[in-house]
Amino acid sequence: MSSPNPQRAKIHFPPAYPTLTCPSLILFGTIEASSTSDWATNLTNHLSDLPIQILNPRRDDWDSSWVEDASFPPFKEQVEWEMHFPAEVGLIVIFFKAGSLCPVSLIELGMYASVRPGETVVCCEEGFWKKGNVDVVCKKFGVEVVRTVGELERCVRGRMVGLCGYRDEEKGEW
Repeated sequence: MSSPNPQRAKIHFPPAYPTLTCPSLILFGTIEASSTSDWATNLTNHLSDLPIQILNPRRDDWDSSWVEDASFPPFKEQVEWEMHFPAEVGLIVIFFKAGSLCPVSLIELGMYASVRPGETVVCCEEGFWKKGNVDVVCKKFGVEVVRTVGELERCVRGRMVGLCGYRDEEKGEW
């Protein structure tokens, strides 16, 4: 008997440390000032009907005057939050937007590509300044790479549908 799940995605932001009780993912990558062009918000909206938990490190209360130093408590809290969840989630998503730098996301790719390659998905747009490096690292460790946000949305949705245990997404069967 099929029964669609009425639950919707739950989104978590720092500094909260939620207990993960269902399939989950964490978002790393380019942070955009505008929410209308924010890939993470758009991806979250694309997944909103699934019974999953999404961890988004973006902080609306981030203050650009914060010192990026381990001795500065708000900064340290943010970095520790970002390092805590990748070991717990079912999927790590990393996005490299053309024209952006995102050096911290390059570090995150390096941290997780070798230890969680099957649970990591990367979108690296044409024109990202270190695209060659991203491609070589992903190929070496077997990390799936897509080239567009649309491909990323389809890929991540498919992975999360599988983690949710759907047999047939269109019918909503479990």
